[in-house]
This record gives sequence, structure tokens and C-alpha cells, in this order.
Amino acid sequence: RQEAEREHLKKERERATEERRNRREKERLEQVQRQQEQQTRQALRGQDLRCCGKCGFGPFTKSNCNDMAAHNDKIYVIDKNGRRHQRGSNECPQCGWFDSEWRNWPKYRV
Repeated sequence: RQEAEREHLKKERERATEERRNRREKERLEQVQRQQEQQTRQALRGQDLRCCGKCGFGPFTKSNCNDMAAHNDKIYVIDKNGRRHQRGSNECPQCGWFDSEWRNWPKYRV
């Protein structure tokens, strides 16, 4: 009986230790995410950023005129680190939405 109780207490301690470890890791990951979001906001501040008019995916920047059909291979997506990546099409990679006029793309809120 004592052996069973010791085993039960041991398992409870292990479970509590694992819960604390998981909680600390979750807090650490949340802190990293907050820091990355702050860095992204700082990197994107002051740019003419737009998002998808259907699903809100973004941000997008443009490198040419406002006619998105004329420059359908010149749109850039900005990653979470603020780096620009050229895409081969101006349609939303998430849902496929497209508008030929840049002004019709909603402003992206940083």
C-alpha cells in the first residue's frame, strides 16, 4: 500500500513539474511573439501598406504605378521580420482576391 502511495505521489510531482515547464515555455513563446510583432510594426511604419479586400491578408507593398493589372508580377509581401519578398502575382495568396486599382486595396493597419 505504501509503495502504491509513493508511486502516486511521484507521478503527481512529475505531472506538476511538467505543467510548470509547459507554462514557462508558453510564456516564453508569447514573449517572443510580442517582440516579433513590435519589430514588425517598427519596420513597417510609414509605408503605404495594403491588405486583401476579401480576407484581410497582408501587408502588401507595390513597386510601380497604381495599375495592378499592368504590373501583375511586381507586388511584394512583407514577412514578419519586415523583409520584402516579390510574388509572381498580385492576387491574394490566401484567397485569390484581386483588384486592378491599388487604391481599392484596403489600408493595412500596423
